[in-house]
Amino acid sequence: MAGRWLAEHVGTIDLVMCSPAQRARETCALVTAELPTAPEVRVAPLLYPGYPADLVAVAQELPDTANTVLFIGHNPGLEDLVEDLSGSDCVLKTSSIAVLRGDGEWFDVGPGWAILEAAATPRPA
Repeated sequence: MAGRWLAEHVGTIDLVMCSPAQRARETCALVTAELPTAPEVRVAPLLYPGYPADLVAVAQELPDTANTVLFIGHNPGLEDLVEDLSGSDCVLKTSSIAVLRGDGEWFDVGPGWAILEAAATPRPA
C-alpha cells in the first residue's frame, strides 16, 4: 500500500536509500514493486539504527542526479529528521510516509532545509 501511495502522490523515485535491517529490506522490495519505474536501491549502513545526524550525512552525500529520494529506515530517527529539516512534527508509524521538499542541493541538507508537503500511513480501507 505504501508503494501504491508513493506512485500516486509522489511519482518517479530516482533512488532508494534503505537500512541494512532485514525488515527494512523486505519493506523496500514490497514498496519498489508497486512503483511504475524501478528506482536504484542502495543499502546505507548509517540508516541503522538511524541517528538524525547520520541520516543527514547520508542525505548530504546523495548524487545531484537524484531528484526524488526515498529513505526506508527506523524511528525515532526518521521522525527526528523530519522535524529537524522541516520544523514540523510528524508521527511516523510502521509504513508511514513523510514527503519533504527541499530547496537547494543535497550537500546543503540541514535544519530548515525542507518543508513537510504530505504525510500518510496507507492502510486497508
